[in-house]
Amino acid sequence: MEPGCLEIKNWNGVLGSTLSNLMYIDYTDDDKLDNCVREILKRVNANNLKNDVKLENGYYKGPVNDKKEPHGFGTMQYNDGSSYEGYWKNGLREGKHGILKFPTGVTYEGDFKDDEYHGTGLYTEKNGDSYEGDFVHGALDGHGRHTLVSKKVAYDGQYKQGNPHGQGVMTALDGTEYKG
Repeated sequence: MEPGCLEIKNWNGVLGSTLSNLMYIDYTDDDKLDNCVREILKRVNANNLKNDVKLENGYYKGPVNDKKEPHGFGTMQYNDGSSYEGYWKNGLREGKHGILKFPTGVTYEGDFKDDEYHGTGLYTEKNGDSYEGDFVHGALDGHGRHTLVSKKVAYDGQYKQGNPHGQGVMTALDGTEYKG
């Protein structure tokens, strides 16, 4: 667990008396807070919500709703070999800082809404090509940096519906820049 972010006296009683058991949380760093919440939920799930559910598309471990759908923080091992660790809402990936890994070596770490990349995230290909920035309904949309290791070039700028759009800077490996 992150040093200094959280201490809990008794993990087994955490559901019934979470607030009285929490000694402190450092709210000054969103990523640190998210890591703390992730750690709390892992421990709560491990001690109190032992739901292992076989679903049509894979195997899920974590809390579920009344319909036995993933709901809360959990992990899913999909039948195709991919995996997801993060937050769920009524069976859909939803929330901040989820981690989706594909058997092809592709990873996405970031925000989800209604089971799609939505918010900020980092999408990385097996060869090292990556995009870090904004996503809307699964598409690059907003500001981001697309690094093409294979072509030795990076584009930092605006995107709309998956395509460069508006102002941006293309930078080659040798430092040459094109602005437009």
